[in-house]
Amino acid sequence: MGRIEEQEITRMDLDGLQLEYAQALSELRSSLLNGTPWEQVQEHRFQVTTLSIALHRRLQSGSLDPAQHRNRG
Repeated sequence: MGRIEEQEITRMDLDGLQLEYAQALSELRSSLLNGTPWEQVQEHRFQVTTLSIALHRRLQSGSLDPAQHRNRG
């Protein structure tokens, strides 16, 4: 799994960020369920944490572009 750069995360739309988070979390879970030692999934853990923080901040700040709001009409 390659590390996503902070700049790339800030350019993602909410759907893309949620998808990336779901994929990273799925990979982490799969690795752990397959018996991969905790130390060896450090990169996965970092990725999931980084994406989780970015999602939380995006949702809390309401920093979506006006064009991305679903209630726009």
